Amino acid sequence: MKKTYFKLTKINDEVAELCFFVNEINIMEFIQDGEHRIVTWDFDDLVEYFVINLSKIMTEDKFPFDVEGNTAAELDNNVEIDAEKLSEDEWFSQHEKIYNWRQIHSWLHASGGAILPEVYFRRVNDKIEISWWTSNLYEDVEFVNDDGFYYCDLKEFESAVRQFIQDYKKLDLKG
Repeated sequence: MKKTYFKLTKINDEVAELCFFVNEINIMEFIQDGEHRIVTWDFDDLVEYFVINLSKIMTEDKFPFDVEGNTAAELDNNVEIDAEKLSEDEWFSQHEKIYNWRQIHSWLHASGGAILPEVYFRRVNDKIEISWWTSNLYEDVEFVNDDGFYYCDLKEFESAVRQFIQDYKKLDLKG
């Protein structure tokens, strides 16, 4: 039985509802204005993110800083770049390193305006780690599953992402 998969439901010609089940938990559920919701948007940017980055996610890529943390979400959250201790060139170099790493391993920059949890993907040995956190990402939005992680089989993850891309293209949204 699959534990990691995407589920898309077309709402109209412009948007779809997206569930992302990680270890059978939908991490896309949130509460806003007292109402239970699931992320609904056009996901063109998210699909493009996976098309560009899936092969990179599937390879081991060391986190660019020596910080404490067990998951990619923790590592990224614990990065502190102290501008007062660095030259301008060093500061720029540090920001460039974390920016480049995030472009591959976090999907938040590919939200296209959707309310998404901050989700990270990285290969750890023969698994893909999926980790997320949602604290203070959006005003008045509380995700039901605010943080967590799961180590997914490589083939299951790759299959889930490829199926998501294929299913999304079949929706033929006009957004």
